[in-house]
Amino acid sequence: MAPVTVTLDLLRQGGRGTVPFELAIVNLTDDPTVRGYVVSGHDVTSRAHAELELRKTLSLLTATLEATADGILVVDADGRFESFNRRFAEMWHLPTSILAKRDEATAIAFVRDQLIRPEAFVARVDELYSDTEADSHDVLEFKDGRVFELLSKPQRVGDAVVGRVWSFRDVTERKRLEDQLSYQALHDSLTGLGNRALFQDRLQHAVARIERGHGRLAVLFLDVDNFKAINDWLGHSAGDAVLHTIAEGIVGCQRRADTAARIGGDEFGVLVEQIGHPGEAIKLAERILMATRPPLTVGANEVSATVSIGIAFDGPGITSDQLLCNADLAMYAAKARGGNRHAEFEGKMHVSDRVPVI
Repeated sequence: MAPVTVTLDLLRQGGRGTVPFELAIVNLTDDPTVRGYVVSGHDVTSRAHAELELRKTLSLLTATLEATADGILVVDADGRFESFNRRFAEMWHLPTSILAKRDEATAIAFVRDQLIRPEAFVARVDELYSDTEADSHDVLEFKDGRVFELLSKPQRVGDAVVGRVWSFRDVTERKRLEDQLSYQALHDSLTGLGNRALFQDRLQHAVARIERGHGRLAVLFLDVDNFKAINDWLGHSAGDAVLHTIAEGIVGCQRRADTAARIGGDEFGVLVEQIGHPGEAIKLAERILMATRPPLTVGANEVSATVSIGIAFDGPGITSDQLLCNADLAMYAAKARGGNRHAEFEGKMHVSDRVPVI
């Protein structure tokens, strides 16, 4: 028969402490040569001490994993869950039934519907398992707006790779703040339109595409007529209301592919790309003029705010700065003709002492 093992503590001589002892008992009562029990025992102090140290180490590791804000998953070479913390299950919304199976393929099948690009995630996982020595640092975007950083490293015992460690960090708030700062750096806080930096960047790229033979473009340069008088008579709050209304009018008229921006004070720009004929830009200017003509009520006052629009088209070898300067000159020509109108740039338009607005 198989021996029965019993572990017990024996009192030391004099009653000072105990000694961990293990007894192995074999029932040989049916053996005619013995007809009894054979009992062997030995001191297991060293083993008990090693087991205690192991329990302490595991307890420390478990406490560390549970205390971290990251989700941690350890998978063996066969795709089975070796270990994970509660944060991992919470982050991925994994039910107990999935966790109980401890199978990575089952978990991936459950979580893939949460991701914006599940195929890319699955392909990345397959790639890492095909290259067991590889590390990874990826970003996962979820349909509900969450964003995770994903770190993965091989798990080694000595020189052998025995599995993989996955670490997931929720960076949703950080990503939101980064996006917010990026947006603020390129947009006007009053109107919500792009700012001068964004407009210049889009214009430079558009001109580069034109040079490669991709379509035509136009630039509209808008300036509010008599804006200084509005600020002087009704105050800056009224001026801000006018600018906001003008911006809404531009957005309501432009095409989705166009770029509108507030490029300084009461000046706006519209980049019109992929036009088939110059008349498309002219019609846009006319729509904006119509949209901005109706009077605006500010408090108890009715304000009439119109705009003057200069239009410039691309040409051989023209730069983004030249295009903007040409549109600026055309805008001043429209103002000189009474405002509340548009004018196209002509080569004969020259000024001796005017510096381009931007």
